[in-house]
Amino acid sequence: MRSWFKKIIKIRAARAVLKLAFFYVAIKLVVMSVNGIMSSGLLSTVALEMNTSADLSLNDLHYSIQRSEQSFEEVNDNLLIINSGNLDRDNFRSELAFLLNYLSDFPVKSIGLDVNFENDTSRIGTQELIKAVKENPKLILAADTLGDKKYLDFGDNVKYGTVDFPATDHTNRRYYSANGTFAAQIAKSMGFSTDVNADTNSDLIINYVYDTLYTHNVLPEECAWDTLFERTRPGFKELPLTEIYRLDSACLSLLLKDKTILIGHVKNSCAENYYLDSEDKFAVPTDTKMLYRPKTMPGVMVHANAVLNMANPGVRFRCWSDQKWFLFFEELVLLAYLSFLLFARVGKLLNILMMLLLTIPILYLVLLAMKHHIYIEVGATLLQFLIFEELTEIIEPVYHKCKNALERRRLLS
Repeated sequence: MRSWFKKIIKIRAARAVLKLAFFYVAIKLVVMSVNGIMSSGLLSTVALEMNTSADLSLNDLHYSIQRSEQSFEEVNDNLLIINSGNLDRDNFRSELAFLLNYLSDFPVKSIGLDVNFENDTSRIGTQELIKAVKENPKLILAADTLGDKKYLDFGDNVKYGTVDFPATDHTNRRYYSANGTFAAQIAKSMGFSTDVNADTNSDLIINYVYDTLYTHNVLPEECAWDTLFERTRPGFKELPLTEIYRLDSACLSLLLKDKTILIGHVKNSCAENYYLDSEDKFAVPTDTKMLYRPKTMPGVMVHANAVLNMANPGVRFRCWSDQKWFLFFEELVLLAYLSFLLFARVGKLLNILMMLLLTIPILYLVLLAMKHHIYIEVGATLLQFLIFEELTEIIEPVYHKCKNALERRRLLS
C-alpha cells in the first residue's frame, strides 16, 4: 500500500514538473519571438514608439526623493564645462581650434572634447582644427564607434574615449565602465581610479548626482568665481566663453590651474528656443515623468556625472541585477509564480490583487537598496509577472490538447 502511494506521488510530481517546464519554455519562446519581431525592420518604428512611451523603472523614483534629501558634497570645483553651442555655427571649426590653442597655454590638467565631426575636410577651419588637436597633448576626444558613420580622422597620436551608450536604454541609466570610455579617460587624467566594477562585468549605473548647470562670472579684482544665479542646490559649473577671453592671462591661469575642462553642446546660443534645441541630449531619470521622458540632459553633463561617479566611490551604485546569482534568483521567482498560477488556481482577480500587494514592499526594498547604493532592476520582472499571467491562460488550452492527444495515442497503442 505504501509503495503504491509513493508511486502515485512520484507520477504526479513528474507530471507537475513536466507541466511547469512546458509552460515555462512556451512562454519564454513566445516572449523571445515577440521581441524578435518587434526589433525587426518591419516593426522597428512601432517598437521604438512603444518602448519609449513605456520606459518604466521603479528605480527612477529614487532621484526625485533624493533631491529633497541632498547630501552630496559641494560641486567638484576641478571640473568646468564650456558650451560649444556658443561658437559660431558657420565658423565652428575655426573658433574651436582657436579655443583649444588658447586653453593649451594655461595649466589645465586635461581637456575633454565631446563633439563629433563629420568627415568633411572642405569645411572652413578643418585643417586648423586638426592641427590644434594634434598639438594638444592634454586633449581627450569623444569617439562614437557605434554605426557605420565615418567621422573626421585626427590621426593615431590623439587620445580617444568611447561614448557608446547601451542601445537598449531609452532612458539613459547605464554607462559602459571599461577603461576606454570617455568619462574613464577624463577621470584617469584627474588622477582617479576607473576600475569601478572590478568584481563584476556590469556597466556603470550612473548615479545622476547633478542635473543642473550654473553659469558663472569671474570677479577680476579677486580673481574668484561669482555665480550669476542663486544656487539653491549643487550643480556643474559652466565657464562662459566671454569670461575666458575677458580675463587677463594671470587671473585665468590661476582659475584654470589643475582644472579639467569638458567642452560639449549644452544649448545653441543662436536658437530662438533653448528647450527645442535637442542636439546631443538624452532622456535621464532625474525628472518626475515616468512614462514618457523628453531628452533634456546634454551629453556632456551625462559624462560629467559619470566622471563624478568614478571619482567618488561613495556615490556609485553596485549593480546586483547584472550578476549571475541575481539572474538565477530572478528566474526562480518567475518559476515560483508560474507554479502558483498553474496549481493554486485562485482566479485571475486574486492573482492581480496579489501582484499589486507585492509591488508595494518590492518598491520599498528597491528604493531602500538605492539609498544604500545598490541598484536592482525589477520593473521588467514585474512586467513579466503580468505576461506570465496572460500567456498562461492562452497556452493552457494548447497544453490540454497536446496532453489529450498523447493520452489517446498511448491508449490506442
